[in-house]
Amino acid sequence: MKIERIELKNIKCFDSFDAHFGAGINFISGRNGAGKTTLVETLGHVLFGADAQGRFLDYFLRHGTDKGEMRVTFSHAGESYTVSRILRRNAAAPRRVFDANGDELSLHGERDVNDFLKQLLRMDPRTNLPRLFNEVIGVRQGTLTSVFHEAASERKRIFNAMLGVDRYKQAAMRMPALSQYIRARDAALNTDIQVRASHTQDLEEVRAALKDVRGRAEQLGGRVEQLQKASAEADAALERVARSAAAREELRAKLFKEQASLAADRKAHEQRLQLAQSGKEAALAELAQLENEIDSAQKELEAAHARMQQAAQALADFSVNERIEPCKKEITACEARRAVLAQRREQLDKTAAGICPLLETPCEKIDFGILKAQTDDLAREDAAQEARAEELRQKVQAMQREDAARRDALAASERECAATLDRIKTRKMKLDARLHTLKEAAMEKERTIAAAQAERPILDERAEQIRETERQLALMETDGGEETLSNLRAAQLKAHEEAGVVQVQLESARMDCERLEKEIVRKETLAEEMARLEEERTGVQRVGTMSETFGAMLRGAGERVAAVYREKLGREANRIHRAMTGENAQLTWQEDYDIVLTDVFLGRERVRTFRQLSGGEQMSAALAIRLALLKELSTLGLAVFDEPTANLDAQRREGLAQMLRSVTGDFSQVFVISHDDTFDAMSDSVLEL
Repeated sequence: MKIERIELKNIKCFDSFDAHFGAGINFISGRNGAGKTTLVETLGHVLFGADAQGRFLDYFLRHGTDKGEMRVTFSHAGESYTVSRILRRNAAAPRRVFDANGDELSLHGERDVNDFLKQLLRMDPRTNLPRLFNEVIGVRQGTLTSVFHEAASERKRIFNAMLGVDRYKQAAMRMPALSQYIRARDAALNTDIQVRASHTQDLEEVRAALKDVRGRAEQLGGRVEQLQKASAEADAALERVARSAAAREELRAKLFKEQASLAADRKAHEQRLQLAQSGKEAALAELAQLENEIDSAQKELEAAHARMQQAAQALADFSVNERIEPCKKEITACEARRAVLAQRREQLDKTAAGICPLLETPCEKIDFGILKAQTDDLAREDAAQEARAEELRQKVQAMQREDAARRDALAASERECAATLDRIKTRKMKLDARLHTLKEAAMEKERTIAAAQAERPILDERAEQIRETERQLALMETDGGEETLSNLRAAQLKAHEEAGVVQVQLESARMDCERLEKEIVRKETLAEEMARLEEERTGVQRVGTMSETFGAMLRGAGERVAAVYREKLGREANRIHRAMTGENAQLTWQEDYDIVLTDVFLGRERVRTFRQLSGGEQMSAALAIRLALLKELSTLGLAVFDEPTANLDAQRREGLAQMLRSVTGDFSQVFVISHDDTFDAMSDSVLEL
């Protein structure tokens, strides 16, 4: 952790303050009242939540102002953060944390801010931040030696809390209450277990009784079913005999009717089947004839297609362009020659007018006889060229007329072929439609035949039903006498009476089953609860044994841990003290946290307690202990010394300055606040207030 910047506005003696700090030793000096201690208080209040020695918050506000602000910017693990607190008279807003971009982190209240700082700086979550600053990192001016002047009991209380060993004593003090609670809980669980055991000891007997009752109920239920079946059979027999005569006559009428209906249905079935077969054969014959007609139409269609393609090919092959093109080229040549003759005739006309055709000036030496002969030759040749061009044009027009007539004839032939093709296609479409209709008719006949064939099993089943009816009628003819009727009535009465008695016994057995089942569910629930309670009691007893063991361990653990701390910190403090003073004295930290200094004076060993030391010696010894504590308890790499040279002579101040440079190598940043310039030369940066 490195403090990068402190900003103050309307805080104590500062109306506005802004300072940047670097790694290493930062020396802050100035006269008394310049605000040096204010910077220490700002670090403690903003970063660690420490108050200003118990004063009200408006203690920080500059006189005559109602609002102030403290801001501390620090960096850790390559990230930068700013913690801000705004103060008002008798009130203060919660601390706020911003990242390097100025965005506020989502933290709510002092607890969130403390938790965030502990997590960021990888501190023990149980760390008391105000105590860490006030008693370890930034001990305030004038309090460096005060704790060593306290009584032994007070020193123990302060340093045990600082080292965290008082937690062992507090835990040991809570162990008797825990043991008492465990014993009470064990007794309560044992009582609950005994109560449930008394209610569940006959569970197996109840289960056996339920099994017997269920067996009896099953037997009674079977007997009731037998009697009900016998009674029903007797009732049915009586009813059958009572209605036997009418039933026989009704059955005879039904049998006759069914026989007549079946004969009529069989005849109708055979007729439908024969009609469908004949219709199918006729449709198949017509279908074969129609397929032949379609094949013939298809062949005609293909022939018409061939004729149409031949006509189109002939039309495409006939062309007079090859004969016309030479004539057109010759016409173009005649017209070009006439243009040349026209230019020549124009030149001769100028010469006849007395103008030299070359110099474009009047000329007197002109032979008009030769000029006339040349003009006549040009006229004759031009007339011949014109006549030849006209002859060629007439020839081209004749060939074009011939081409048009031939194309018209071929087009007419193609139209005729197309009309024939359309007629054949129309005929074929009609044949295809008729073919589709015949196929549908044939398929319909097939379906009719299949349906008729499917009716045969139904007719056979009806015939079997008629035969069964005949058998029933024959049986009825042999049953239904007066003696049979009397026997059936006696059997019916006996079955009804016995069924009533057995039904009452069955209902009683069922009620017993229901009662026993409920009792078993209740006892099984109690047994499950008892097992759970026994498991819980085993756990409670195990915890009780462990608590007694831990209690015995904790009762002496605090002092043993404190002794280890004192021995380790005493060795480090002794090393620091010797480096600071340059003296061959032995510093030890006693069991009651008193400092004892042993040296040789006038040839004899001298042992002195802290109160027997001079002011400078007390400051040196206390500072050595504080430095050892700082290195042991703080992982932040930050240390603050407020007026560490108070009561030190010049030699000790110089030794302290040299010692700080060597012993603070484990710290990334150290703040030394003093009006003594001893630290000026050995500091990495100096701030003068």
